[in-house]
Amino acid sequence: MRTLVSGLGMVESVRWWSGRVWFADWTAGTIHAVTPEGSDEVVWRHESLPLCFDRHPDGPTLVVSNAAQAVLRADDDGRLRPWADLAGLAAGAWNEIVLTAPGAGYVDCGNFDPARGFPDPADEDGLVVLVGEGAEPRVVARGLLFPNGLALTTDRATLLVAESHASRISAFPIADDGALGERRDWAVTPGYAPDGLAMAPDGSCWFADVAGACLVRVTDGGRVLDRVDLGRAAFSCALDDTGRTLYAAVADWPADGAFADPAHVWDGAVVAVEVG
Repeated sequence: MRTLVSGLGMVESVRWWSGRVWFADWTAGTIHAVTPEGSDEVVWRHESLPLCFDRHPDGPTLVVSNAAQAVLRADDDGRLRPWADLAGLAAGAWNEIVLTAPGAGYVDCGNFDPARGFPDPADEDGLVVLVGEGAEPRVVARGLLFPNGLALTTDRATLLVAESHASRISAFPIADDGALGERRDWAVTPGYAPDGLAMAPDGSCWFADVAGACLVRVTDGGRVLDRVDLGRAAFSCALDDTGRTLYAAVADWPADGAFADPAHVWDGAVVAVEVG
């Protein structure tokens, strides 16, 4: 394992684009791009907790702003512009995003308040919303137990949702209009709480685990193929174009789970692990 950049806050939403690793520092309100050699650039600034983003190869970068209750378009000039209004669709914090087409994709909400922590499991009603340019956002799945990481299967026909509080990765078939079909267990992961997801070229999936401080690769059906122990909480991960280097966001998780505490020292970092 090697460290690309360190001394960060709570780091999340790791992506690999155009030869660089992209990630968000939630506590600093910044979105970065760093080279594999460690040259770090702050590309956008926006205060929001959470703060996740994604980009389609043929479209713009879209940022989920829980603070604005909206999806924002991130332009090359550093500005963020309104894209889709999420207000009134959920009571909790908007979190992860994955794009299926230019300006279209899915956003999830775990029904929790970052300032107060996570809800009682009996009160959880996490959901997934379909967003698209010029279209009204609509709820396409609900009743999820803290939906977290999102990913598309290699054929782009199925949405995977990491349900952290259910110790599973759920799968939803995607209809032509973006609606989601019936949920099924893609991987049941006892002892783990899957967070960020990264699909491998062979169709297996890596997930980051906060409590386990590790990265785990599982198949459809839940067979564990690999595990990488990192020594610190792992929040998100992404593979490079070769599928051989896995990048992960790690940080020191607070013992009391109060991740909105401004006094907590995260010492966040982005690390690289050779896995192929």
